[in-house]
Amino acid sequence: MKTITVSEYILHRLKELNCNHIFGVPGTSCSDFYDFVAADEQVHTIVTTNELEAGYAADGYARYRGLGTLAVSYGVGTLSLANAIAGALVERSPVLVLNGGPSVKDVENERNYGVLFSHSTGRSQSDLKVFQEVTIASSVLNNRVDIPKKIDALLLEAINRSGPVYLEVPHHLWKFKVPAPATMLHDQWQSSIDEGANAQFIKMATELVQQAKKPVVYIGAACVRFNLHTQIQEMLEANNIPYATTVLAKSILKEDHPLYLGTYDTDLVVKPVRTQLEESDCLIALGCIFGVDQLTLIKKQYSTMVNLSFDEARIGTRHFENIDLATFINGFRLSNPRESLPNEKVSEGMRHAVDEEPELTQDTLFSVVNHFIKRSTTDWQTVLDTCLGSFLGADLHMKKANTYLANPVWLSIGHGTPAALGSYCANGLRPVILTGDGGFQMVVQTISSFVKYNIPAVIIILDNGTYAIEQFLIDPCYFEKAGIEPMPLPYVDLHSWNYEKMPELFAGGSGFRVRTNKELLTALQVAESTETKPVIIAASLKTTDIPAYTYQHAEDECKRRRETAEVN
Repeated sequence: MKTITVSEYILHRLKELNCNHIFGVPGTSCSDFYDFVAADEQVHTIVTTNELEAGYAADGYARYRGLGTLAVSYGVGTLSLANAIAGALVERSPVLVLNGGPSVKDVENERNYGVLFSHSTGRSQSDLKVFQEVTIASSVLNNRVDIPKKIDALLLEAINRSGPVYLEVPHHLWKFKVPAPATMLHDQWQSSIDEGANAQFIKMATELVQQAKKPVVYIGAACVRFNLHTQIQEMLEANNIPYATTVLAKSILKEDHPLYLGTYDTDLVVKPVRTQLEESDCLIALGCIFGVDQLTLIKKQYSTMVNLSFDEARIGTRHFENIDLATFINGFRLSNPRESLPNEKVSEGMRHAVDEEPELTQDTLFSVVNHFIKRSTTDWQTVLDTCLGSFLGADLHMKKANTYLANPVWLSIGHGTPAALGSYCANGLRPVILTGDGGFQMVVQTISSFVKYNIPAVIIILDNGTYAIEQFLIDPCYFEKAGIEPMPLPYVDLHSWNYEKMPELFAGGSGFRVRTNKELLTALQVAESTETKPVIIAASLKTTDIPAYTYQHAEDECKRRRETAEVN
């Protein structure tokens, strides 16, 4: 029987799953694993500047490859990336966290002599307990007999349920010999699909949709995570049903598809696509993860909608078990498809001409970016960090399918830039990153990784000197009073940076400061010809500037607050 080391076993399975990059920060407890990675020509090491960056990058990679992997040291490494893995849990991104844990001797010495092993909190299995809360499955290799079984089971959970998993390898076991894999990993999966329940679910949903006058399909993350692009398109076209997407599924199909209504991203602003979903008399949600921004829609539609996602299947208030999303999509066919395409479609798009206003605003900035991407000969992927621009990002027109990445449910500012590092490693598409200045300040060291690994990212920083999204959510009246020079909240103010000079600091790339639409477009055109290094574009915006259609929310909220104050 052929034997290989635990490290080699893990690498064998990762390559089998098309995961050829390892992100992380090496430490003594995982150095043996990194030695094996360095010796494997098929796997590439991406050493990031810190563990949080590695977590975000592995998340971005997983969204395009089906699995992302990172390896870090116990305690100081794992706990530094917990936020990124929590985001992967919420948005169901399959990430493997490899943690080099303490050996049996380390634990015995701590227990017998009271001397903490390296990076120990002094509490038993502290890392495991933390990651049990932010993963769908976790395991420690504490029994040498069943190591291959544990590794396989954990990876199967990650790819078949789509979510992050945690594997702790005591550092003395990286070189331990185990039997080499005898079968492909996918051959081990045991399906729990209930064919009878699936048939009943499809029949009930079909009858509801057949009777509806305004059915709409709302496509979410699971359709992307399980690579159901082709199946969902065939289902939509066979039944002639219009569809919208969540942000996590934006660009699942080419956005010039005649059935596409738009991306429904938030209840906070009024867009045509919001009205179309709220007025639908049969909403079919497929693979969606609902966050606070969809609360109004879901409360309105809850009792009548069809909802099939990662962990839930229901029609109205009736719940079903062991229902499979792919089975539903493949089996859902109306006996009488809709006769015509939806004539109520309203293209959101970008409504401003590129040179309409000399001074940059949130609206014109996104119009310029939209104009640039649509006409560029380069295949771009668009990455939106969580910021006030996220509302506009949902309306960008993606020229190609599967080219949009965001963090709209977990909403961690700073996610976008490092996630683009991972997504570029996964698909090779040049990223255009749109980020607020607050989020960028949290992860600025990622520029170093871009330079080091020759990643030609274009980073557009919305430089307005504040955490504008926090100001908008906490005190939107600030923007309503913009004409009389209001004072922002004292805790949203940011220290001003010369972002355009960052390439000099990080020894690579180029930088621009832009204040007009024309300057932005020129900078983007220069960036397109820069093929190996990052380009930073600092876009100067007024502190009081917000997207035009968010003013209505600001005005309504201020009116509500004034009326409440008068009553009290």
